[in-house]
Amino acid sequence: MLMFRERLHVGMLAVGMTVNGTLQSFSLAALLPVIGLMLDPGAATSGKGYLATLSRILGHPEPGRLLTLCLFGVLAAIVLKNVFDLAYNHSLNRLVAAVEKRVAVELLRDCMAAPYAWFLSNKQSRAANLGSQNDPENGRAIGFRRLPRNKKRLGRTATSR
Repeated sequence: MLMFRERLHVGMLAVGMTVNGTLQSFSLAALLPVIGLMLDPGAATSGKGYLATLSRILGHPEPGRLLTLCLFGVLAAIVLKNVFDLAYNHSLNRLVAAVEKRVAVELLRDCMAAPYAWFLSNKQSRAANLGSQNDPENGRAIGFRRLPRNKKRLGRTATSR
């Protein structure tokens, strides 16, 4: 039911979903150094663990400055994740709207191109027979959407109005 371009878009959205999940995990993992520095500011100078490694990478800043750098890193990771999530959701909503529009147009076009007899024999149109009148002879509804069962009745229905 999806066109080639739409299937390609769905494939790109699947890749985007993976990237989005990775960015969410990364933004959560970026909180670990902040929590570690808040609990033990001296852990950055001890020489062991991920906080000491992070301190070495950043050039051995003092613990308050390291905490500020880590907070900016968390903020940057969250903003990056949210911007990507916004772009992903925008792309997803555009795809859904485009497919919905295309399918609605195709259904309407096919419905309008169908022969009139199809409308008359369609069970759904019988159920929604709004323009019908009651037939006093046998209690059945007749109207513009319903075909009579035999030709004699067709002639009588057409002339009786």
